[in-house]
Amino acid sequence: MFPGRHDLPPDSRQSQSAIRPGGVPAHQWIESHSRPIDCSSHRSRRRCLLPLAEFFHFDRGDPGRQKFADRVWPGCVPGTIGFVTQPKKDKRDDFFVAAEVRPANLGISSIFLPCKALREYFYRIPQREGSTGQQTPYQVLQVPCTASPGELRVAFKLRQLELEAKHCPRSEYVLLECAFNILGDPGLRACYDVLLKDPEAPAIFPYGGFGSLLVSGDRSRDEQTFFARRIIAFMPERHRRRFHAPVRKCEFYSDRALYRDIRRRLELWIDPAVLHQVWDPTWNRWKRLLGAKMEVNATFVKSGKYRWHRGKWELVTWETALPSRLEIKLPSDFSQQVEAAKRTYHRFGQYAPALDKVRSLVERKPMEKAEIERILCARNVPGDFDIAQVNWRP
Repeated sequence: MFPGRHDLPPDSRQSQSAIRPGGVPAHQWIESHSRPIDCSSHRSRRRCLLPLAEFFHFDRGDPGRQKFADRVWPGCVPGTIGFVTQPKKDKRDDFFVAAEVRPANLGISSIFLPCKALREYFYRIPQREGSTGQQTPYQVLQVPCTASPGELRVAFKLRQLELEAKHCPRSEYVLLECAFNILGDPGLRACYDVLLKDPEAPAIFPYGGFGSLLVSGDRSRDEQTFFARRIIAFMPERHRRRFHAPVRKCEFYSDRALYRDIRRRLELWIDPAVLHQVWDPTWNRWKRLLGAKMEVNATFVKSGKYRWHRGKWELVTWETALPSRLEIKLPSDFSQQVEAAKRTYHRFGQYAPALDKVRSLVERKPMEKAEIERILCARNVPGDFDIAQVNWRP
């Protein structure tokens, strides 16, 4: 999902200690999920293979882990990170973020990442002046900077078809997904648009961290903090989920919709192209009259932020759907249900005075259904009006 990170099998719910997904021999799977990297900046002065899957699935506390890292990636440190802070300035006025290591790995409790490393790795903003050869996410998707969320998804699907027709290498598919996952999230796209105007602006860590991180750099004197210079690879925590969600819980905006489930602690951004439906903000007025449910099939990555609660800071975690791995299906009669909800909302306005009178009576004392129907009939409200919705305020 991110540059330089290698995909796991579609069903990532299996144990994190699994090294051979699908029963494939380890050496074959590692070769197919590895890439050569230029280690000229390291002490080795050679090219090496990056077997991310094999390395990140070492058992925690394995004494051979650091020896393996020193042999393959001199000066590099791997670790499972948790929450990554928002950018802040150091003594040199350079922006950086801090990632907590969970659990403390190799004696390191936190990793400090300069924002210029985030810009180069996640947002593909060249770190060195004069660097060329990298495409921006907009160029990868072949869309203008003003493209809407729906246009981004259409471009993503078209580019996928083009890559399949040309039999392009897997790296091209990964790059395409990276670009769409950055631009498909409103927060990450806003951050990237700022970086396009000002490459020195602070960059945020996508989705708040949470995953396996491999970086190069130096340790602090007490060896509890690692000062990274470069991100070599990042693999976020992710889970595949399939569930049914009520459409009425979506918050509709002009070009996208947001579904947030407090119980499941997850959220997903929806665009018209994935829902195959056009809407506008007026849907928020009558959406509670809509009983339809959508089938969601998506890959979620862990995210989080701190909030001040009861006199202390608490980390609130949830899961966010990756735009490139989001599929939604609506009922076949969804359009009819939308029209029925609109008509019901219109009737609420048409008979508002009578409904307000009945609502005030019900709020003061309980009433039988027959009594409510008699009052509605006396005020010329049609008999087919659903009295169960009387207490609902449009």
